[in-house]
Amino acid sequence: MYEVVMTYPAFGDVTDVKEIQEAISDITAEKVGATVKLLPVNGSNYANQMNLMLAGSEKLDLVYTSVWFGLESQIGRGQLLPMDESLNEFGKKILEAVPEEAAEAGKMNGETYGVPSIKAWALSPSFVMDKELADKHDIDLNAIKTWNDISAVLQLIKDNEPGVTPIVSYTSQETPGQAMLNYDPLGTAPGVLDFGGEDFTVQNLLRLLGSPQWLT
Repeated sequence: MYEVVMTYPAFGDVTDVKEIQEAISDITAEKVGATVKLLPVNGSNYANQMNLMLAGSEKLDLVYTSVWFGLESQIGRGQLLPMDESLNEFGKKILEAVPEEAAEAGKMNGETYGVPSIKAWALSPSFVMDKELADKHDIDLNAIKTWNDISAVLQLIKDNEPGVTPIVSYTSQETPGQAMLNYDPLGTAPGVLDFGGEDFTVQNLLRLLGSPQWLT
């Protein structure tokens, strides 16, 4: 039975990887006649290790890669193979699940070299609120629809809960204000992508901030 070997970046405890690959293999052996071997690599050293594995003769069937891991160079060196034929024959459900505009991210020169993860589409900035405080002050969470709706809630907590900081960030690398930005900064340049736009036209940040929705 064929063994599919996959490497990917891992963060934290991966001591249960053997149990996970055995559970996956139980399913794949029955459905496609293959088993799976998982090769997690510490995230901080993943790029170097993965590229060494690709350059050597080590068996490797699937890799997690991206532009910041050297995707273009890997394709140029012939280390990654086009997947279109296999996807069309065996991966029709994948093609149905991944939106066409997202699938384009895995293509180069008209050929598919990877299936992009679309998890980021669901990772929108959001607030998490203490349910005990919400219940105590009869805060209707279903009524909060926009960033502006949150202002009154934060003021209510500030006025009635001494010692409680109304809003904090979940990470030291990002302020709550940054999480509220409704655009992709695309790095450090003044060109940004408006999340509320109808296309992928890069907008001038200063002009975008001068529009009515940013002045309320």
